Amino acid sequence: MYTQEGNDKNDLMLPAGSYVTSTLLLQNEKQLGLYIQEFYAHAEERGYMCSVPLLMVEKSY
Repeated sequence: MYTQEGNDKNDLMLPAGSYVTSTLLLQNEKQLGLYIQEFYAHAEERGYMCSVPLLMVEKSY
């Protein structure tokens, strides 16, 4: 699904292609499950069939 780039195990390179992305702000983990369901529904409504695992990047400030 991806290849590692550089010396840092967190540097990942995704293959070329089309991706559906979204940015969100959560107050707690309980909101995450509902948001994931909404994300998949949104993608399918626009004709994207999600055939690979969801990739999430957490940015904590």
